[in-house]
Amino acid sequence: MKKYIFSIVAMLAVCAALVACGSDDDDQQYSHSQAPSVEMQGTYTGTFTRIQSNDANAQPESAEGTIYLTPGENGYVANIKFLSTDLKIDVEKVANISFANDGAVFSNYKDASQIVGNISNNGQLSVSFALTIRITPRSSRPYNITFSGSKTNSTVAAGE
Repeated sequence: MKKYIFSIVAMLAVCAALVACGSDDDDQQYSHSQAPSVEMQGTYTGTFTRIQSNDANAQPESAEGTIYLTPGENGYVANIKFLSTDLKIDVEKVANISFANDGAVFSNYKDASQIVGNISNNGQLSVSFALTIRITPRSSRPYNITFSGSKTNSTVAAGE
């Protein structure tokens, strides 16, 4: 009986090894001509949505806005400016950026903002992050913010 079980286990192991060694000739190949921060730089316009994170009854608020993504200190770092006048979002953050298939992903876990985002091959950008926004001179509130938008320009105007 032990020989029989050992034979079955050995045969399953050999089968698993053969399946794992399948051909990858049909795998999609992606090529990029520049560093991710250079290839993905540009102006993205879309909709910001914010919701106060410390209020269980808070309602989401949405408004149009812009993200400006420019190369940072090297090809794998991006400077990202988030701007929505109506929602009082005006902040610049630094994030790590890398290719993900034919698009890119970026993130920053250095501070409380915890930026997590992605850019698809057709220029669709989505991101989420946390931000404390000054509402009045004496009052600030913490918000969870999301953005979804499209690339409208491959360059960023000076001063943006």
